[in-house]
Amino acid sequence: MAKTNAFSEMLSFKGRIGRGEWWLIGFGFSILQSVAAFAAATVLIGAEHFGPALREHPVFHQIQLALAALLFWPILAASVKRAHDRSGPGLLPFVYMVANLTFLAIQVFQPQMFEIDPAATPTTPQLLLGLVGIAFIPLAIWLVISLGLLPGKKGANRYGPSPKGSGRHDYQAPRID
Repeated sequence: MAKTNAFSEMLSFKGRIGRGEWWLIGFGFSILQSVAAFAAATVLIGAEHFGPALREHPVFHQIQLALAALLFWPILAASVKRAHDRSGPGLLPFVYMVANLTFLAIQVFQPQMFEIDPAATPTTPQLLLGLVGIAFIPLAIWLVISLGLLPGKKGANRYGPSPKGSGRHDYQAPRID
């Protein structure tokens, strides 16, 4: 049997993780992405642009897209494993994350889609983008509730043993070297 390490575990869709680990991964990668994006944008654009205006610069959005694409797999893997802990498939986290990445890509490659003149009538693509965005709000709320707040299934399920252990006091989690 191949020896596992933390990196391969982070990229794997097999198994289950608990709420705490899911929150840690989500917040950890979000903070990493934000800090890296601001740092890279400050270096590439210039420190004189640092501040709220930096977020409006096209290079900042390109950096955000690159980082989101880079972190897509580990965050998706954690969300799928968390869905597995609740005895569900990983389809909803996948759909939500692909939609997020798509919105970010549209913001980078078609920024005019997000520029709405209050005096003008929005175009059909802008209306569709807005409706799809609004439709994903309930999915985002459900994912936070389901993955972040509700407990996993007790005991083993078809995705593996409980991340909390067997419930025995002498249980020790497997070591990853």
